[in-house]
Amino acid sequence: MRNIYITFIAVVGLCVSGCTAQPMTDRAEAGAAHVCQTTADYTAHETEDHTIRVYDPNRKKDPDIWQGPVCITNKKTGKTCGYDLSLIKQYEVQRDKGYILVETFSGSNTALYRVEIATCGLEKLR
Repeated sequence: MRNIYITFIAVVGLCVSGCTAQPMTDRAEAGAAHVCQTTADYTAHETEDHTIRVYDPNRKKDPDIWQGPVCITNKKTGKTCGYDLSLIKQYEVQRDKGYILVETFSGSNTALYRVEIATCGLEKLR
């Protein structure tokens, strides 16, 4: 009998609906505007100027995995950008530093991304 292994891949996403930031390392091209148009449950965080949503938690109370995506909406302009990061095992909103740290996993491998809140830039840290 043959064992079949399925590996989930964190897909690094796109900026939608008018993000104008300068590209950062590993930033994907603009594209699928549908990434943030989902009816899935989400965990939300508010800053003075932005709403951050991390979609599809594994449970409503104290989730520890989110399917994604990560979406940021500018409250003043109404523009939204998002990254189709999946299998998120943790994230931390660094309001004072202006970014979100997002850790994803695939099997035993992990990746760490920094998402700039104001510009929606994405950088893969590891």
